[in-house]
Amino acid sequence: MDRITACRWACRTAAALLIALVPPAFSADQGAAAPPATGNTYEGQQAQAARQSAQPQNNAPFWRDVREGERNAYQTSQVRGVDTTILVQSEGEIWRQVRNGPITVYGGWAVILVLAAIGLFYWRRGKIMLKEPRTGRLIERFTPWSVWCTGRRRSAS
Repeated sequence: MDRITACRWACRTAAALLIALVPPAFSADQGAAAPPATGNTYEGQQAQAARQSAQPQNNAPFWRDVREGERNAYQTSQVRGVDTTILVQSEGEIWRQVRNGPITVYGGWAVILVLAAIGLFYWRRGKIMLKEPRTGRLIERFTPWSVWCTGRRRSAS
């Protein structure tokens, strides 16, 4: 074996030993303090397992707990207040349902009715004509002072 091959073999062996020995030393299972398992939590876990076998993908109880902010050992917050443990506020869901329901439907019809009213007015009234022909006089829109003060520059043409 030449020197480079021996070095590669030694490095690969050391890496394999590190991968095999280091993870058990730093595993999260050793000495981790779990919240106290009460009888109610265990019953809830059994009910969840039974529900998953009878009704797969039914996560309604989970999301109900998220909305209600039920106090348990897994749900904590550093912020003090009434609704600090509530992760999803029901008011936002109510607004989403209202927005996607009547506001979208009636708002769309309101836009169509306004455009129809403008078209009807233009059709009935027609183009608004000048009473007299154009005189050719122009009104100064911006004075040189206002142009200089606001930084507007005229193009050099």
